[in-house]
Amino acid sequence: MSKLSMTAIAVALCFVAVDAFGDPPPKEETSKIKSKASMFDEALDEVTGDTINKARDRSDRDLKNLKKNRTYEAIKKQQEEEAKRRAEEKRRKAEAEKRRRAAAAKKKKAEEAKKAAMEAAKLEKSASAAEEARAKAEKIAAVKAEREAVRADAEARRKARAVRADKARAELRARLGDKKASAAYVNELRRHNRRVARLNRIQEVAATVGDDAALDRARSALQAEDARHTKVLGTLGGNP
Repeated sequence: MSKLSMTAIAVALCFVAVDAFGDPPPKEETSKIKSKASMFDEALDEVTGDTINKARDRSDRDLKNLKKNRTYEAIKKQQEEEAKRRAEEKRRKAEAEKRRRAAAAKKKKAEEAKKAAMEAAKLEKSASAAEEARAKAEKIAAVKAEREAVRADAEARRKARAVRADKARAELRARLGDKKASAAYVNELRRHNRRVARLNRIQEVAATVGDDAALDRARSALQAEDARHTKVLGTLGGNP
């Protein structure tokens, strides 16, 4: 309430007093009333000003607290979002590191397996080469031994050739007696002896190298040659 309103109230009280008592109050009383009303207005102004100041201060404090609370909430929210962002970034980094380690371990394992395979292949190749070399050496040794055996057998047959020739001549003399063999008879004997010698030699070589198929064919051919020779001699009638 302002000073003007209090003065108006005092004047109104004066008019009320006039209406009540019939005569206006003395001038001094009116002045006193106005003076008291002015003092009352001043006191009311002071009280009202203090109240308004206090209310304004309270409002400012409330506003500051509200702003402070809002700022705190915003800062708290920002901090929470920052913490979430850091946690998410940390999780992504951990997953990336895990994937990197897994890939590195897988790569290392693959390299170790490849290296082991290469070493195994190298060892296998070395073993295969050694086996081939050993087999080749054995084959060469066997061939040399076979050649030596063939040479030795040839030498033995060469030394025994004279004995075989003398035996064949003795058998021929016993068969012919005092008769002289014809040209056809001699040619058949020579042909037969040459074929038998070759077939015998084939059998010896086949037996030496272990060729059973060649050995069987040579035996069959020798039997056929003997049958043929007997038949030819029968055709000649045993007459030389």
